Amino acid sequence: MEGVNTCGAIDSEDDISRFLQSDELRHISPIKMRALFGEDLHAARVNDGDATGYVFTMLREKSQWDTNKYPNAMYVVYAALPPQPSNALVDAAVRCALQLTHGAPFVAKATEQRFIEGIQRAEDGRTPLRYVLSLLTFVPSTQRPLALQKFMDDAVASNQIHDTIPQAAREFLAAHNVYSEAELQTLFADGSARCWVRMADDRPVAMLLTFANSPTLHEIGSVHVNHDSRKRGHASALVRSAILDLVSRGLKVRYVVEATNEASIAVAEKCGLTLATRMEHWVSRE
Repeated sequence: MEGVNTCGAIDSEDDISRFLQSDELRHISPIKMRALFGEDLHAARVNDGDATGYVFTMLREKSQWDTNKYPNAMYVVYAALPPQPSNALVDAAVRCALQLTHGAPFVAKATEQRFIEGIQRAEDGRTPLRYVLSLLTFVPSTQRPLALQKFMDDAVASNQIHDTIPQAAREFLAAHNVYSEAELQTLFADGSARCWVRMADDRPVAMLLTFANSPTLHEIGSVHVNHDSRKRGHASALVRSAILDLVSRGLKVRYVVEATNEASIAVAEKCGLTLATRMEHWVSRE
């Protein structure tokens, strides 16, 4: 189709950053992956006339979480498209993704459902795709400003905050098994990340991490509570404390959870957060 470019020349870092940051929440996953993995995340531009989008690909083995979750995939694919992209732009992104994955199995991650649908329709031996999960992003509600101080009581004194990862958090992180040691070092390298540990009866019962996805937006993640300490408000107390800390530092907040994790979704809503985006993960033949 005239005016449509598939897998065009790689743009400058500034051009890619400007595009992604123009709709930060919609594109937060490739923003986070670029910060975490750098040049290992390959960017290719697609366009339809003046409309631009990007397809990002990375070897699955670079990410510990993807390796654990999708051991049979060779590539991870992210689509970053503008709101309401043209059908031609979506089709260009689909062709680009299939080209860059070289016939190998992959996992596709996208907030634009039509990108997934386009891959499903493609005449490719790796399709149709199989749905695996959705990751939800929650942010502070504009209707309910962060008037969280009323929830804070003496129990908050049990929340410890660290700018490194203390030994008390290591067991939780091993159980959560999301980030490799090298990835954790990258997340904490600029000094802005925090590790929160909650104590009860002189022992750690819960933890979470906050870290930069972008210079202005920090993620609350890796929330973990001991099995014998659940349903006692520990997760909510940590999340509220983390929100207040980030807001006091002038940072925007992002809380991430799997769509099937009803307990974590309840924590988000209890802490005054509302759903902002949904990213679906689909895998090709394995």
